[in-house]
Amino acid sequence: MYVGTWTRFGFTSAVDVRHAVRVARDGDLRRRAPVARGFRAGRLRMHGVGGRRSEHEGKQERAHGAVWMKDSVTARQCSGLPSCGASVRHWRNAGSVRDVGVSRPRQQSVFALHFSTDTMTLVTIIGAGTMGRRLAFDFARTGSPVRLHDATPGVADAAVAWLRTTMTAWESEGRVPAGATDAALANVSVCEALAEAANGADVILENVPERLALKRTLFAQLSTMLPDHTVIVSNTSSLPGSVMADASGRADRFINANFSHLGEAKVEVMPNPATSAGTRHAVVALLRAAGFIPIVLQQEQFGYAGNRVWRAVKKEVLRQLAAGTATAEDLDRSWMLDWDVPIGPCGLMDSIGLDVVRDIEQSYADASGDPADRPPAFLDAMIADGKLGVKSGAGFYAYPDPAFRRAGFLDNPDE
Repeated sequence: MYVGTWTRFGFTSAVDVRHAVRVARDGDLRRRAPVARGFRAGRLRMHGVGGRRSEHEGKQERAHGAVWMKDSVTARQCSGLPSCGASVRHWRNAGSVRDVGVSRPRQQSVFALHFSTDTMTLVTIIGAGTMGRRLAFDFARTGSPVRLHDATPGVADAAVAWLRTTMTAWESEGRVPAGATDAALANVSVCEALAEAANGADVILENVPERLALKRTLFAQLSTMLPDHTVIVSNTSSLPGSVMADASGRADRFINANFSHLGEAKVEVMPNPATSAGTRHAVVALLRAAGFIPIVLQQEQFGYAGNRVWRAVKKEVLRQLAAGTATAEDLDRSWMLDWDVPIGPCGLMDSIGLDVVRDIEQSYADASGDPADRPPAFLDAMIADGKLGVKSGAGFYAYPDPAFRRAGFLDNPDE
């Protein structure tokens, strides 16, 4: 087996490894490869290690339609680099991963990049609810092998069923190419045991409920299971990484990333003070390769940046609802008319999940100690009644046909 090692040294532009080499498609043809954008920045160091293939390996390659190539980086291409003069050895076998071993100097706080035609890393998603399956959708769709794990039996399998239904709908609408559903689902596997999900993972995407003690317990469990190179990405909506990272035993390989709803590309990335530059750049590159647009905070703060703006809106909407000042429909109608958008704050909270909204508001209250930050009592009552929003079929609106999507909603026909 041939192994390539890529080490990042804080380059400022994202590098899509898929464009670092020109893949040979016509047998054992060896050719020079163009350099990636990172080489032009002079800040990406590449090494290659390997050995001779056996006759048996060669027969196996031909039997499975594999193509092997060696791309040497010339001295001219390496001009200005801190270290170079090496090669990448890249296995391809009908689009599947053949070489998943990547060696790395232990002191580098960077996850390994696994070479294949369409993917860089093995992504494990812990928590397969609303956000977990949404992340699986984009990472699997863009070629990453994805493992799904959820502590509640059946949730990960339900997520796979949702992936098929949702991606089939996108395929029928022309939003993804024909055949994308089967191709994406071929990248997804379900792991019942946490240890199985963690084994060999390059990136952990954590999506458990917004409770600090729960997250810290999970990270402590993972600390005994993960390879040294693995990066943990917490999809917390509000909690700073600095209150969680130490539990993982890898604060330099720990970073926050808060994703938006399915179909929205924005993701806020928030390093904690111990996050290494290599981890930050590598995660940003991974997100870009999956089609996201990272917004990277320059310093850590509770609740991210843009997310705090949304929180201010959400808090005021909840206050007015609790006081009886206006209805959910009128607050949304006003917002939609003001900003010419198809959904208002109450509809957005339904799509997030009212239980998730409640947990986020409670985390703000725990951090501030201010009683005004506590979630309102009516929200607890709705959750107790099973009104969680879109995922339960009822929240501020009834689903799957909420009033705000109906013709004439903005005309306020009830008045």
